[in-house]
Amino acid sequence: MKILKMGPEIEIEDDVDYNYCRYCAEEFESAKFRNKHEVQCHMGPQLQVQLSTAEFQNACLLSGIYKTVNSGANVANGGTTVN
Repeated sequence: MKILKMGPEIEIEDDVDYNYCRYCAEEFESAKFRNKHEVQCHMGPQLQVQLSTAEFQNACLLSGIYKTVNSGANVANGGTTVN
């Protein structure tokens, strides 16, 4: 971010770099570290939601497979199935 300060006798162009994350306001030593953190900080909640949804879907699929396998085994052994 560049700031141009102008006055009657002064004209200075100054590089200003704030090393704070724009999402969580954590301070970093350099812009390089801040930039890497901002990507993780911004994407973190989205990735967690997507992974949680995937885990839930996998759990449902595995649960269905488990019930199917166990139902078949119970019938084969002369047992009854409970749904």
